[in-house]
Amino acid sequence: MSIYFVQMLANVGINHKENQKVEGCICNCWIESDDETDAKQKAQHLLLEHDWDFQNFEQVILDHNENYAEGNDGLQYFEQAQQSGCAHVFHMWDKPQAN
Repeated sequence: MSIYFVQMLANVGINHKENQKVEGCICNCWIESDDETDAKQKAQHLLLEHDWDFQNFEQVILDHNENYAEGNDGLQYFEQAQQSGCAHVFHMWDKPQAN
């Protein structure tokens, strides 16, 4: 199987524990899969499991460990996906504060 890097934009879900504070996120996923369509489905399912509402795919690429320079944080996630089938990171931002 291959590893796909899937980057998605999402809004916080109504049941998310940080729903009053957080507005959205970029989710970076490394997904072990046979094809891109399956990788995208698995990534969207991951968002739902963590109470995020999918908005769109920012990028989807067939990934290789050669894409990462030594010391690049992404390499650890790539290797984790090779071991366990999936790795992910949520980069969240807060809701704007009312003036």
